[in-house]
Amino acid sequence: FTNLHDVEMASRQTKYDTLSPAEQQKQEAWAQQKIRATGVCPAGFHWIRVPGGYNCAAGAHWMSDELVAEGRGRFYGI
Repeated sequence: FTNLHDVEMASRQTKYDTLSPAEQQKQEAWAQQKIRATGVCPAGFHWIRVPGGYNCAAGAHWMSDELVAEGRGRFYGI
């Protein structure tokens, strides 16, 4: 990441479940912005929040909170 805000938000991504609802909302907005920058999943579906990360809407790909925090746009095929 290129700025301090992104570094701070990335460090909080892996602690998403422990954040207050208001902080989760801010974190989700940041994460969705970063995920949108990497694009949709290879099958063309959007990412949906699930416990521990994000699934593509088709259920074929998964991006953990750790991968979101890395900011490299990586994901797992499931």
